[in-house]
Amino acid sequence: MKEKWQLTLLLDVNDPAQKAELDRLQADAYQEGMAEFGEHFWTMVQQKTVRWPFRDGGEINPNTGQPRFGTGLTFINCSSYTRPDVVSRYFDPADPQKKPRKVTDPAEYYWGQLAKVNVTFKAYKRADGKGIACYINGAQLWHEGDKMGNAFDARETFDAEGETPAAAYGEASAPPAPPATAGAPPAPPAPPAGGGGRGLL
Repeated sequence: MKEKWQLTLLLDVNDPAQKAELDRLQADAYQEGMAEFGEHFWTMVQQKTVRWPFRDGGEINPNTGQPRFGTGLTFINCSSYTRPDVVSRYFDPADPQKKPRKVTDPAEYYWGQLAKVNVTFKAYKRADGKGIACYINGAQLWHEGDKMGNAFDARETFDAEGETPAAAYGEASAPPAPPATAGAPPAPPAPPAGGGGRGLL
């Protein structure tokens, strides 16, 4: 299966800055739709024969019976088949040009984080329908905002059985040392096979 990255954008229509950004994004998506589907594009959207990427956060999730995100919010599901480029709002101290630091640690991501994003809208026609899709190109994490949802912490949920055997880390197994004879010192352990190399964790 082809790898895919997904991101949901939430925009507050009551926030002037976010509303202005929403209007700009919708204008971009509208222009793409007009170019692909012609002058009747918006009528097709209203008739739901063409999918529009912007959705009301107050719509009811059929799986929970609750609003998806809440009234006053618009959400957009974005995706990418290549890993989006993500940077921090802070520059990399090692960069003389003070460019934003690349973010590679998943621990820096969380659901509800504020970010600047760069997206592209592209029309599609497939066997399962047609519409306007949103693709995420990259993001700049703003490192603030309230966390949403409850992240599952496996370490707090499951118990450990014991220490991981060395062989699980790729270490070569050594044959057991022969039993010591009475009155003689124990035999030294045999060296690991293959020169005692250690696997990478």
